[in-house]
This record gives sequence, structure tokens and C-alpha cells, in this order.
Amino acid sequence: MAEQAESVMLNKGPFILEAVQILDDVLMRMQAHQSKKTPQLRALRSR
Repeated sequence: MAEQAESVMLNKGPFILEAVQILDDVLMRMQAHQSKKTPQLRALRSR
């Protein structure tokens, strides 16, 4: 589901900067996780 999200709505409040920092951290970790899942080699084909 995280890949399908197009936006996140945040309310103003005393913890807005902390919320943005946490979201940034989550997105960076998800990006690293997704790059691990992409194949690095071409698919093998049997003849």
C-alpha cells in the first residue's frame, strides 16, 4: 500500500517538524528496500 500512496495529509501542530522528519526517514528506507528488490541481472533463458 505504501507504493500506492500519492500524498500524505498533515495537520498543523506542535509536532509537524518531527512528523516530516519521520516521513522522510520512512521514505528513504522504503526507497532503499525497493532498490534491493529490483533485479540486477538479466533473466536467464533456457534454450
